[in-house]
Amino acid sequence: MLQFKERVTDAYKVAAEIVAMSNTKGGMIIVGINDKTGEINGLSYDEIRDTSNLLSSAASDNVEPPVLIQTEISIIISG
Repeated sequence: MLQFKERVTDAYKVAAEIVAMSNTKGGMIIVGINDKTGEINGLSYDEIRDTSNLLSSAASDNVEPPVLIQTEISIIISG
């Protein structure tokens, strides 16, 4: 399962997606890409930090039993 999100701001909603993915074969949530247009809309340093914290707390605080997630930051350079 693959989900594109321009931004992640609601821990409860993302926790529901994490549960759905954990109940299947897993998946990826890619943040910073518009799911309708595919346009890359990168995150600032502060948004990356806040999003990482939100995802971690969503997986541990809003999911029972807690789910271990892996986060990765990718830098895309276009010219």
